[in-house]
Amino acid sequence: MVAAAVAAHLIDFGVYDLRIRVMNAGLGSSPVAWISPAAIAIAFVSTILLARRGRIAPLLVPVLAIVLVLSTRHVGESLPHWQVLLLPPLGLALYLLWRQAEALDPPAARTCRVGCMLLVCAFVLHVFGAAALRSVGIGVDSWAYQVKIVLKEGLEIGGWLLLASGLAVTAAACLPAALTTKT
Repeated sequence: MVAAAVAAHLIDFGVYDLRIRVMNAGLGSSPVAWISPAAIAIAFVSTILLARRGRIAPLLVPVLAIVLVLSTRHVGESLPHWQVLLLPPLGLALYLLWRQAEALDPPAARTCRVGCMLLVCAFVLHVFGAAALRSVGIGVDSWAYQVKIVLKEGLEIGGWLLLASGLAVTAAACLPAALTTKT
């Protein structure tokens, strides 16, 4: 998915001058913008199941719910400096996910922690990348800026997909036990 999103955006920029909105990874209305919220939704549902089984802290459930709402509302397109609004719940979610990874099996824990690292990199790139490029005279119509966009989107998508998969695999492993206990 990450490779397809990167390729689509760069083709849209290089060939179509960003006229094909569905290929533009920088728009909240593009299909690419819905991959991360879909992965957050999977992580959220998995977290509910894991919290009910006592595998992770229940506090992670409402925190991920807030992150999910903020990511689906595309706040970034309507508010300047919206990252300030996202930073507390996202920071808390990543902190809790990092800490709670110890409760998962080792491969899932590594997957979740790599996902957390990718999301931190994506956030830093999103917050500081454009300003850094502008400070050296690189504008939004340049290849460098477009590569920054796809790198940020790729890190974000990859991070959420890794977190969702680590949590979902662990939650799925708990389901048979949950089904036999309830019957």
